[in-house]
Amino acid sequence: MDLIASVKRRALDPGTRTDQTDVYLPDMGERLSEGVISAIERELGLKFPETLRKLYTEIGDGGFGPGYGFLRMSSSSRPHNDTVVDLYQSFHGPDPSDSTWKWPEGLLLISDWGCAIRTGVVCSTNRIVVFDPNLHESDWAATFLDQRCTLDEWLQRWCDGVDLWKEIYASEA
Repeated sequence: MDLIASVKRRALDPGTRTDQTDVYLPDMGERLSEGVISAIERELGLKFPETLRKLYTEIGDGGFGPGYGFLRMSSSSRPHNDTVVDLYQSFHGPDPSDSTWKWPEGLLLISDWGCAIRTGVVCSTNRIVVFDPNLHESDWAATFLDQRCTLDEWLQRWCDGVDLWKEIYASEA
């Protein structure tokens, strides 16, 4: 079955739109045009994986998916909600006050788990990485958890009903 169709089926059902519908049911944003996605790619200097482009152009601008769902791409209808663009622009540069800070090249945070934990995709490789700043002690490298899968594999597992939250820290054990 087509992955985007499977994600869309879950997204359109309020009971399965996210993993947290019992806590919070976000509104799905309107689909973005290819032109908007291309402009954001130019702004960030990245080329998004094809599946990510399709999620935002064929389903909607966030509000569905694993955890609390995919983040809005560049504008939020609610105050104090981070967007994909805001997070990338905030994190990808150096931090003059912390010499250990280094953002992985091309890591774009796309979904939210709460408590500042977010899933990202490395645009050049399509690999899934979870950023958990709560794990920071002395080295920021420990806060990036490789999920050992691609965006497509991760989404397929979500569509199959796998509890992705339980898998986040399993790769570190």
